[in-house]
Amino acid sequence: MNNKYFIIEDIDLNNKNLLQKAYHIALYGAQFAPIKYAELVRAGISIITLKQAKRFINASNSEWKVNHIYYKHPRNDNILIFHKDYKDYLIREMVADIANYIQDHIPVTRLIIGIVSSNKNKLQGTVSTQELNAKATIKCHLDEKYIVNYGERVSNKEPKSDYIWIDKFPDIKSAVEHNNMEFESSKEVDIEFNLDIGVSVALGLLGNIKFYHKKKEALYIYYSTKY
Repeated sequence: MNNKYFIIEDIDLNNKNLLQKAYHIALYGAQFAPIKYAELVRAGISIITLKQAKRFINASNSEWKVNHIYYKHPRNDNILIFHKDYKDYLIREMVADIANYIQDHIPVTRLIIGIVSSNKNKLQGTVSTQELNAKATIKCHLDEKYIVNYGERVSNKEPKSDYIWIDKFPDIKSAVEHNNMEFESSKEVDIEFNLDIGVSVALGLLGNIKFYHKKKEALYIYYSTKY
């Protein structure tokens, strides 16, 4: 299954000369020697035109970027995500999905969800769990970019059935289903980035972009239904 796409201007993809020229110009401009079209194929990247890209949903709700790589959402074949936004988009979606699941099923008075930071100095751009919650027993620092932090009682709504990531957190599902009044956990999870060496090579050709994503992130989750 194709999950990586390189978008070019609208041309006839059956015309190999036009295709090679478009790829050549997209990568290096007209003044450089072209890279073979086969490089994309070997990297597992499909070439699609701008018109074909519009059959998908752009995750950013913005204009498509021509001559760039997009990744298919790992759990929704209709969504393409710009390669530079891929990790950030999936992490934010996962955090929001967990928050929605908890709030949809139980009335919480406190809810904290965040990505455990790997920042060694633990200072810039992070906040400790104990700063957020005096009752926290797990001591770690969370990346400020991804924190959900609710301190007021939120009434549970009618649960929905299309949660995207909650199946990766059976401990949360169990706690919620058993109406646990308090829950705290820090768990490493595979976020399914679907990257490989071939893609890194292709992205390196595209202007020497450094593009590496960890396949696992640690998430901290705390909730309480106590007043």
